[in-house]
Amino acid sequence: PDDFASAARGSSPARREREAIMSIAHVGALYGHSPPFEFLESVRQLLSDRPEWRSRLRISFIGRRSLSADRAIREFPYPETLEIVDHVGKREAIRRMHDADVLLVLSAPGLARYLPSKLFEYLASRRPVLIFGSAGESSALVDKLGAGLLCPAGSGDALGEVLVRLHDLDLSPHDTAVGAWLQDHRRNALSARAFDTIESVMSHTSNDEDSRSHRLTEARSKLARLRA
Repeated sequence: PDDFASAARGSSPARREREAIMSIAHVGALYGHSPPFEFLESVRQLLSDRPEWRSRLRISFIGRRSLSADRAIREFPYPETLEIVDHVGKREAIRRMHDADVLLVLSAPGLARYLPSKLFEYLASRRPVLIFGSAGESSALVDKLGAGLLCPAGSGDALGEVLVRLHDLDLSPHDTAVGAWLQDHRRNALSARAFDTIESVMSHTSNDEDSRSHRLTEARSKLARLRA
């Protein structure tokens, strides 16, 4: 959350200049575990079946890409809809999150129990989140926090309907809940809970209290040096 503290809330100048355009941003790497193929196919269907969307939609892929992902993006039949940006620094990534109307998470079936790191930053940016693909931990979290919507793959019409709902989504009633969740999932909070778990397990498997305490103290010191 500290990285986003100085970023202005609300519409940025870039967003206000193009109020008629909905911008979607995927900020992060596109590799084998998160291919964009099904998402691009749903976008293609939407633009083909409902041509009015062609002048309303802009999609940015920001970050490194696999060769297959890069090829699929560059071969997309409506290139004017897409923006391709290579890896950027953290400050620029945050700016682009704030400039977007919707932030995209690609959720493959094998990632049902996985929360991608970008989702933490998306939540901190307070922009509506589109979870595209399979239901799982990510879609359950954004639903719980009122932070976005899930769109299954396979239908351009379904994508269009979800985008309209995301455009009208009011995030403000959930600011407190999102802030509390982010604070509870900072690295120091997660590390403390991890050590509590380890300590609980070790207390049942070791009778050598002094040795156990020494190992935990040593592990905490190593973690502090790594975080520093």
